[in-house]
Amino acid sequence: MMGFAMLLHVVAVVIWVGGMFFAYVILRPVAASQLEPPARLTLWSGVFAGFFPWVWSAIVAILATGLWMIFGWYRGMAHVGLYVHVMLALGILMMLIFFHVYFAPYARLRRSVGTGLAGRWQESCANPYAGRDQHPDRTAYDRNRCRWALVRGLRDCLPGAAQGIHSRICGGRGAGGSWHCVMEFSSRTRQSHDQLLL
Repeated sequence: MMGFAMLLHVVAVVIWVGGMFFAYVILRPVAASQLEPPARLTLWSGVFAGFFPWVWSAIVAILATGLWMIFGWYRGMAHVGLYVHVMLALGILMMLIFFHVYFAPYARLRRSVGTGLAGRWQESCANPYAGRDQHPDRTAYDRNRCRWALVRGLRDCLPGAAQGIHSRICGGRGAGGSWHCVMEFSSRTRQSHDQLLL
């Protein structure tokens, strides 16, 4: 019985961690280089819809087998090594992170893809100062305005850094800018911030 519990425990961990490794290290760079942002959002929504049920199953298996081994085989936490305590703490931390990802950003991603907001993301990014009342997602609109306020300020002070940030936010449209002093950067950022309050 101990051997079976250990095998199931390890297999569940491999499915969870291996899936994360593949998604982040392999799939993410390829998707970023081959697909436009709206298509990437739809892709990730489908990938997570297939992967997250396996994560839920893995969590159940990890908890069930791990707790059985600790309390059923080793007779409690007092009889296991420090590495088991560390492993349990890391496992609980990973589960809490997953719960947050599932119920917060992933839920928003599903709503965006399901309501067609993902398809309008490109238009929003191309013109982040479009009218707030006409924007399909006002929260996303406000976030875009804040990001652009930061980018506009950085672009004039740190062209190289700003180009990288701009590229990540809106696919690299419009880099440039020249060197200016830090005071000018602060002034521009403050002006952009004041615009957000209008």
